[in-house]
Amino acid sequence: MNRQGSTHKAVAMYRGLLADAFVQALPGVQTTAVVIEFGTRSRAEVQKANLSLRWLRMHGAAHPALAERVSRDYVEAFYPGESEWREAVVAQSSGFIREALAGLGSQPA
Repeated sequence: MNRQGSTHKAVAMYRGLLADAFVQALPGVQTTAVVIEFGTRSRAEVQKANLSLRWLRMHGAAHPALAERVSRDYVEAFYPGESEWREAVVAQSSGFIREALAGLGSQPA
């Protein structure tokens, strides 16, 4: 819960967050969750992927071969397969984790 009393669920609907497991496993302990989004494709490509997902949900069952391709393209728009992109995400994530761990010991004045 943030200082305004909101949880991540008040902002967006996420499922399967590890943060939920920590909150349940550590009752009475103050927790903080951060979601960091890494850029993938251009805005136009991401918008197209989102529109494609809508088509997939509404009409995909009637067109299984096309639905499979649309589904793969959707995943690629948000989780690219290029090794360079994935390596950059891991490198940047490691830096964020180090900064977070360093900040755990510091308390606001």
